[in-house]
Amino acid sequence: MKQRFNDVVDKLQRSGTIFGAEYLKKNGEVTKINGRFGVFKFVKGTGVSSPSVITVWDNNRKRYTSLIPSNILTINTNRKKYIKTNEFLIEQL
Repeated sequence: MKQRFNDVVDKLQRSGTIFGAEYLKKNGEVTKINGRFGVFKFVKGTGVSSPSVITVWDNNRKRYTSLIPSNILTINTNRKKYIKTNEFLIEQL
């Protein structure tokens, strides 16, 4: 089942659902994130770092993390795992 990447991210942002993701860092290392949108507890009011990144609260590290959308490899949410290909997420069975 294919879903557009932006649609899934928008749904996660609106619902505040906790999700998992695998992310390719700039140094080539793959890291796992257990994150959530909509956390404002530790906001300092400095604004968004860049409009081209997605900012999430990382539950494991207890801090905000900025993700470059093109570097997200997989997203896990609601017991489903999606693998990212260009602009689509394909559900892994």
